[in-house]
Amino acid sequence: MNQRKTAGVSVWTSFDSLPVRKEHLVLAVIFLLSVYLRVMVDPDMPFHYDPGKNIVYARAALQWFPLIPQYNPYFNLGEYYEYQVLFPYTVAFFHKLSGISLITITKWVAVISGAALSLTVYYLSLELSDSKTSALISAFLISVSKIQLIGYMNYYPQIMAMTLMPLAFVFLIRYIKYGKSRHLAITAIISSLIVLASYIAALVFFIILIVSVGIYSISDRKALRILILIPLVTGLLLSFFWLPMIWRHGIVQFTGTFIDRILYAPAPFTNQPWTLTSFITFSSGTVLSLVLGVMAILFIKRVKWDFPRILIAAWLVITFILSGSYYFRPILWVDRFFQFFDIALLLAAGSFMTILIAKLNNTGKTGSRYKGYLLLVLLIFPLYGALNVDFTFGRWGYPSDFSMLEYMTYLPPGSLVAAPPSLHSFWVPALSGVNVLGGESSQMLGHRYFGDSDSNTIINSPDVEQKMNIIRKYGVNYIYIPLHRPAYMVWNPDLDRKGIDAFDNSTYFEINKIFNDPDGATLLIKVKEKLTPEYNPEMIDWNVTILGYLLSLATFLALVLMSRDNLGSS
Repeated sequence: MNQRKTAGVSVWTSFDSLPVRKEHLVLAVIFLLSVYLRVMVDPDMPFHYDPGKNIVYARAALQWFPLIPQYNPYFNLGEYYEYQVLFPYTVAFFHKLSGISLITITKWVAVISGAALSLTVYYLSLELSDSKTSALISAFLISVSKIQLIGYMNYYPQIMAMTLMPLAFVFLIRYIKYGKSRHLAITAIISSLIVLASYIAALVFFIILIVSVGIYSISDRKALRILILIPLVTGLLLSFFWLPMIWRHGIVQFTGTFIDRILYAPAPFTNQPWTLTSFITFSSGTVLSLVLGVMAILFIKRVKWDFPRILIAAWLVITFILSGSYYFRPILWVDRFFQFFDIALLLAAGSFMTILIAKLNNTGKTGSRYKGYLLLVLLIFPLYGALNVDFTFGRWGYPSDFSMLEYMTYLPPGSLVAAPPSLHSFWVPALSGVNVLGGESSQMLGHRYFGDSDSNTIINSPDVEQKMNIIRKYGVNYIYIPLHRPAYMVWNPDLDRKGIDAFDNSTYFEINKIFNDPDGATLLIKVKEKLTPEYNPEMIDWNVTILGYLLSLATFLALVLMSRDNLGSS
């Protein structure tokens, strides 16, 4: 290449020939931008609704770490804990290593795992387009995506799963390209982690995998083995996880719960349906992607439908259909599928912009080879949106709440506390470590559990006898009551003044502790009757546990042995 021609090449076009270190430097800047946006977007993030759940699940994980428990005193076939275990176990692992608080670790695991999506998207885009420019554009768009930021704001457990998902497809594409068994083994291992991170994300992942591979196998019959091997090996790798659960709950209840959550999810799960119109209204990245896509299609004369292109097309179509499924029947938590569609759209957007840049640079109408790169100015559009987000999320807790929860860490072991429903039923056990009546999971034994409903009755019913009947039913020892006037952006439970006044009964109750703050006070009421909570019994079959771990270990070792012949090859 002569000197004149070299001088005319833009810094962006030279990414495809830059040393790896410089390419990774740009990617690192994008990753740090993604971290910054997540930290900046809401400083009160750790005290939102879902983080309370995740911290409670991490406390449960600590009791049996590093084993997946057959029983723990926090959960019984709980939706999050048993089916979305990777996040709390990761938090528990770092807590064991560092001793840092579960709140801090929960925040940073969510931040880092969310920001790392820009990294995994980069490598998948590289496989799809074979262009570092395209991959860097997609990584940037993901890092500033308002759609991804709002998903992070809720600490949804599929954050970690969605970050792993592009990485699994990277190695699947490499297996189809090169036929190396180690790529198939890595795909199965990452698939297992996706299942552990979120069964919802795993379901979407496997649907995309099956559809894309199924279509590709029409022209390449050898690809059919993937449809058998990946699910089979993934299942064997997860023997340590599902085998003890099936032993404890039975296969009917285990599969029934899973199917029920897929096919019969109640309408309230669809609390934030996203249409294409709402996408465009909310996300500038979506607007950019769609406009670029339409323009790029005009310049594409013929598309070679190799597996990477089939994969991204299947991903786009399937997640778009799932995100709009609430029109005819809610499927799972359909309000969460918008994140999957957004990832595929922004993956495609990087390729669209690269096509347009190349086309404009090669028109020959002017002598400048930089005119195509004026398109990169469009990236300011989604960046501006990410830097000026206006999410309105409430936070949990007043100063007296936190003082009370510190005090409650010293309650007698095994004490059962009735807390207000919903938010408080997660944050009280998250910070204090006590067992709480309320929330979504059963800790009790030998009776039908109404959780939030019974907790609400204990606190708000003006009838003392009604309160005591439920208190005796569960063996409640304390009642946690936050009394505050509403403050901006702080969630308050619904409290009935007559129900609170009913605790002024020296026969059954006494104030154990009270903390005040400028907005009110937090009370801990003690039940005078000496009641013993009946928690779920500890049921352990070590034979089942050991068998599950041996099957998982044997499968993992088999994968290693199968891929030894090409571990050193690319």
